[in-house]
Amino acid sequence: MELGGIWLSVQFVIGRAGTGKSQFCVDEICEELRENPIGDPIIMLVPEQVSFQMEHAIVTSPDLTGMMRAQVLSFRRLAFQIMQETGGTTLSPIDDTGKKLLLYKILKEQNSKLKCFHQCARQIGFLDEINELFNEFKRYCLKSRDIKNYLHKFDDLFSGKEQTFEDKLHDIYLLYEQYENMFQSQYIDAEDYLDILANQIKDSQYIQKAEIWVDGFHGFTPLEYKILGQILQTAKKVKITLTIDKKYHALDEAKELDLFHPTAKTMIQLQKMIEELKLQQEETITLNQTKRFIHNAPVYHLEQHFATGLKWTGQNVDGHIEIYAAVHRRAEVEGVARQMVRWVREQNYRWKDFAVLIRNMQDYQDIFSTTFSDYDIPFFIDEKREVMNHPIVEFIRSALEIVNYYWRYEAVFRCIKTGFFQQIQSDDEEYQYITFDELENYVLAFGIQGSKWTDNMPWEYKIKSLEDEEQFTNEKEESQFFKRLNLTKDLVAQPILQFQNQMSKAVKVSEKVSVLFELLESMQIYERLEQWSLESMEQGQAEQSKVHTQIWGSVMDVFDQLVEVIGEEEITNELFAELIDTGLEGIKMGLVPPSLDQVLIGSMERTRSSDIKYCFLVGVNDGVLPATMKGDGVLTEHEREYLLETGIELAPNSKKKLMEEQFLIYTTLTTSNDKLWISYPMSDEEGNALLCSEVIFKIKKMFPHLETKLLSADPTALTKMDEIIPFFEHPDRVLSYLMIQLQQWKNGIPLSDIWLQVFHWFHTNEKWKGKLQRLSYGVFFTNEEHSLPMDTGLKIYGDKLHTSVSRMEKFISCPYAHFVSYGLRLKERKIYRLEAPDIGQLFHAALKMISEQLLESKMKWSDLTREDCILRAEQSVKLLSPKLQSEILFSSKRYLYITKKLTNIISRATIILSEQAKRSDFEPIGFEIDFGLNGILPPLKLDLVQGYQMELKGRIDRVDRAFSDQGVLLRVIDYKSSEKALNLSEVFYGLSLQMLTYLDVIITHSEKWIGEQAKPAGVLYFHIQNPILSLSNQLSPEQAEKQLFNRFKMKGLLLADEDMVKKMDLQLQSGHSNMIPVAVKSKGGFYKTSSVVEENQWEQLRGYTRQMMVSIGSEIMNGNVEIKPYRMAKKIACTYCEYKSICQFNTLYENNEYRELQMKSNEEVLTTIEQEIEERGESK
Repeated sequence: MELGGIWLSVQFVIGRAGTGKSQFCVDEICEELRENPIGDPIIMLVPEQVSFQMEHAIVTSPDLTGMMRAQVLSFRRLAFQIMQETGGTTLSPIDDTGKKLLLYKILKEQNSKLKCFHQCARQIGFLDEINELFNEFKRYCLKSRDIKNYLHKFDDLFSGKEQTFEDKLHDIYLLYEQYENMFQSQYIDAEDYLDILANQIKDSQYIQKAEIWVDGFHGFTPLEYKILGQILQTAKKVKITLTIDKKYHALDEAKELDLFHPTAKTMIQLQKMIEELKLQQEETITLNQTKRFIHNAPVYHLEQHFATGLKWTGQNVDGHIEIYAAVHRRAEVEGVARQMVRWVREQNYRWKDFAVLIRNMQDYQDIFSTTFSDYDIPFFIDEKREVMNHPIVEFIRSALEIVNYYWRYEAVFRCIKTGFFQQIQSDDEEYQYITFDELENYVLAFGIQGSKWTDNMPWEYKIKSLEDEEQFTNEKEESQFFKRLNLTKDLVAQPILQFQNQMSKAVKVSEKVSVLFELLESMQIYERLEQWSLESMEQGQAEQSKVHTQIWGSVMDVFDQLVEVIGEEEITNELFAELIDTGLEGIKMGLVPPSLDQVLIGSMERTRSSDIKYCFLVGVNDGVLPATMKGDGVLTEHEREYLLETGIELAPNSKKKLMEEQFLIYTTLTTSNDKLWISYPMSDEEGNALLCSEVIFKIKKMFPHLETKLLSADPTALTKMDEIIPFFEHPDRVLSYLMIQLQQWKNGIPLSDIWLQVFHWFHTNEKWKGKLQRLSYGVFFTNEEHSLPMDTGLKIYGDKLHTSVSRMEKFISCPYAHFVSYGLRLKERKIYRLEAPDIGQLFHAALKMISEQLLESKMKWSDLTREDCILRAEQSVKLLSPKLQSEILFSSKRYLYITKKLTNIISRATIILSEQAKRSDFEPIGFEIDFGLNGILPPLKLDLVQGYQMELKGRIDRVDRAFSDQGVLLRVIDYKSSEKALNLSEVFYGLSLQMLTYLDVIITHSEKWIGEQAKPAGVLYFHIQNPILSLSNQLSPEQAEKQLFNRFKMKGLLLADEDMVKKMDLQLQSGHSNMIPVAVKSKGGFYKTSSVVEENQWEQLRGYTRQMMVSIGSEIMNGNVEIKPYRMAKKIACTYCEYKSICQFNTLYENNEYRELQMKSNEEVLTTIEQEIEERGESK
């Protein structure tokens, strides 16, 4: 064909994989450049992802002085080139983000007319699906009128049987028509650029003079065919390469089961186009001689006979093809890394000679990143990066969440932790601020959210509790803290508050975007990103540096498209945040490889690599290769088939894609020049079995002598010498393996000589000796704590131990927990929430307040009526609530409801206490009685070893008194918010000394306190509760009250004195008491179920308790800080311990074992105590 005096020609260059088609194009282009460096244009048209490689191949060709006339372009870059020459467009460019925003606008306008999509129209995920469908329509040149024509003949085709499909097509047509109209008048996208290219090629002088090589494609979309048709009619010469085994003509038919079906179909389509255009076609060049597999006969055989599966007749494959089965994916990747390091070191390979091809990139990306970093292998992952975790994206999302959801703690501190607030806090002023960690602790302690951030009132909240804790040691410290606190609070709150105020005034999308941009500017986000980019580059993190550089522009593109597409829309802040999220999620950053000498890791479909010596094909599992096709999108498989039957062609369906898989597998297997590695994991991360692909079976059938080698996770003690050596490729990893061997040696497994030699090498190498020592310490770590030196113990505790009974019990529970709590004084940070200890404090304080009011008014508990009890309970809770956990009970309606429930509990407890008082001769004489320094009673003093002394302090909830013929009787009652009984086994081991110690204190000091010596009557626990009765039969109110009264039966230990017991329960004559834990026989005496002891046993328990506390105090002063938690039956000291994360107690560590305590009956405990006293020669 002649055009303007120039004869146009087209020529095919075909050949199987590895025959050098791309190199043929490069050689011809370079030859022309050498002969005529400045001549007519030369264009090499390739897929986008190959353009860099092809440019590099041409530039690095020998004896080439320049390539001014040659360009390597993709279809998209060619479009820009032509538009620069022939004129562009005034339409606004938008990407997928802008298109989804446009679709959102269309769906909103057309929602009332939709038949099928009206319910999902506002779902952001649906926008992705419909956007992908419309992109497909454009690539396949499908117009809205085509869908309309199809709808007109729908009834004839289906006779009303596919109503859902018809409704779906109706909606698609409605949306796509609007979509097309808006694009024609306002916007342009990537597919439109190609359409413009197709229309403007004929006017391009640049194309008319050009010689064009089309290389690297296996197929084309209808839109790309349209472009090629125009190129064929316009360009001076066109050469097209295809990976195919033979020439096809226009009338030939491509067999679906043929290996080269995709490229055969492409060639037939191009031949038809050439015939229709009546173009001159030069003789097809067929490259038959392999260039890639000259030194690789096995892979050459694989390439030649992959379709037929012909067996290899050679003896072995000489390592050119290797198949590996790995125990899991990490073992597989580590095997790849070791092989690469070995070949670089021993075979003079460079990193660029390797390529890793993966089908399921999401399963391997993180593993390759960490493993290759461990082995110091430079690599580039050929995948577009998502940026949802980048600080600027998180800052934008959290700032919007703060505004939309009332300054919630999570959103505020997500925003703070992005790192952008630190930029405006200069180092010179750092002393004026508290750290952001301190700010977070303060916010958590006081439950700060909402208006407390925005009311411009300074924060001066102090810890309010019923225990009267002091937060600061002096006023100066308090003043400085609050000054720094509020400076830091304002640092965070002021820019976000200004942003909130402006957002509340902004109505249109354009206004909201402007406000958001002003926030980013005020926070100096761009400057911070530039700084991070420079820091990353200085640290050798080139990829991360580029991400920081490019992310600002990507975010600005999202903002621009929001304004361009829906700038005049009026939407809520919540919907604006959703649209921003959609836009940010759509950002995919494609990076250019930062280095030439690095391993390429890519997906089979996307990555195109050349001059690869060693290809690693990993993850070759069943369902991955060939792939299991994805499910349906907006259109189902059946619906696509209906459209195809009537001439509407779309992307290949699952069936066609599955058939084309063989060609993809073929091109992947034939990528390398020298070596081919094929591997698969036998299990996933959760241990589930994975099967190998049918590709493995096919290759093994072709190469019968090819054996599958095993990639184990780590070498073991049983691993043979020749199997261990391959693991020795990188010192860091070998050191890790050595630590595993040492751990096994510790457990009794012999250490082989080779590992001793490895240990010696690291020990004598100055570079690695330090790391060996650090890691060895971890292997031989026993998690033991030795006793504190005497001088250290004195500095911590002093020479006089001031302590409490609960502290003694803490030490017995676990000496280390006692040391951390009382020695180091570590505390968990306060959280603004109501917990069990807070409720217990409220119960104690309320009952104390009611008791004190009764004493002041000279009333007794027995004088109270039911109404009095309820009224006093309500009044006490009302007065105490402001002091509980910084007014938490007033913070929400939920807590107001909880307050009501707590009031009911205290009311019920008060009523029961009043009823019990009416049935007892014991009367309260003291509440919340402090003993110790400045207490009502003096401390209990005990002499310890080495001349030390211990003073016990504490607070007794309640003491009751009764008079008898034997004198004054005293009993101790302890209020508990949960059910509790006195277990003598716990007393015996020192886990429950509190009640007996309290009784000892009041008996010891009774003469000084009440004026006469008293005798012990017992100790009791009163459970504060409001029980719910679950009964099958209906009860009268009186019966219900009786049942409730029974639920408050106290537990504890009493003196085995029948007269005294009956003073505690005046209604008790015989049988079981419903107030106290005793049962009296009709003939006198107690049943075995009664919790009573004889008077001499009381004295023995009293003496034993003192001796136990002396022993504990001596251990504390001797510096015992062992990590030795107790275990008694199902009770474990660690269950509720707040220091578990500090001690790291684990029974897998050597010497980390529980201190086993055996349960004993009360009789066994009393007998054992008596025997111990007799052995010591003590009898009281």
